[in-house]
Amino acid sequence: MPDITYEIPYLNGMTVKPVSVSGLGVVTFTDGTNDVTPNQLQCETYGYTYNRSSGTCSVFRYNTNLNRSFES
Repeated sequence: MPDITYEIPYLNGMTVKPVSVSGLGVVTFTDGTNDVTPNQLQCETYGYTYNRSSGTCSVFRYNTNLNRSFES
């Protein structure tokens, strides 16, 4: 099955936009040239959750306990 990709446009006033999501749910942004870690405003403007303690932007919360529940 081929990978499905979506191009997310720049939102008004934003100089960065989401470009990829890791398997752990961490969102990487781009400025059009470089991959960048977004700040809280940039992350939340696109509807993601910003974790202040780790400085990461996430699309979902990775839960290792969920994997273990299926293995039992």
